Amino acid sequence: MISYHSTHSNLLRGSPFVVDAIGAMITRAGVGAAIAPVTTTKVATPIEITQSLADQWELNGKIYNKYIVTISNKSTMTLTSVKLVVHNLGATITTSNTSASTSIQGLAKTSANGNIYMLPHWITSFKPDQTITFTYVHHPQYGAAKFFLLSYGTSNAYNK
Repeated sequence: MISYHSTHSNLLRGSPFVVDAIGAMITRAGVGAAIAPVTTTKVATPIEITQSLADQWELNGKIYNKYIVTISNKSTMTLTSVKLVVHNLGATITTSNTSASTSIQGLAKTSANGNIYMLPHWITSFKPDQTITFTYVHHPQYGAAKFFLLSYGTSNAYNK
C-alpha cells in the first residue's frame, strides 16, 4: 500500500493547536466526533475510489476539512498511466499575508489550470489488489470532491 495521508502530518488530531504549512496558527474545531466515511465511487472496472473525512479545523474563522482518498485496483490487470478527473475541488486557504490553493497531496496535476490528475511519476504500475492513498484539504461548503477514472493503460501481464 502506498500512503500519502501523512503528508499533512502537521494536522494531528490530538493537537489543540498546530501550525500549518504556510505558517498560520490553526485552531481545531470542536467537531472531531463527526468525522466519518464520506463517499465511495465504484467504477465498473478496474478501480474503486473511497474517501473519508479525516480531520476538521478552523483557520481565520473558516472551517477546513482534510479528506483521505484510497484508490484500489480491483481488476486482474496491472494498470499504467492512471488518470483521474476531479470535480468540486476548490478553496483557497488564506492567512493575513498569504494564501494557498487547495492541492491534492500524493497525485500529480497534468496541467496548471485543469482538473486532471495522474499517479506520481515514481508509480509506474498499479498492480491488482494494490491500494494508493492521498489527501486533500478544502472548505466543507464544497462538500467532498468527486473523483472519476478518466483513462488508464494496461501492461501485458495479467497478474492475479
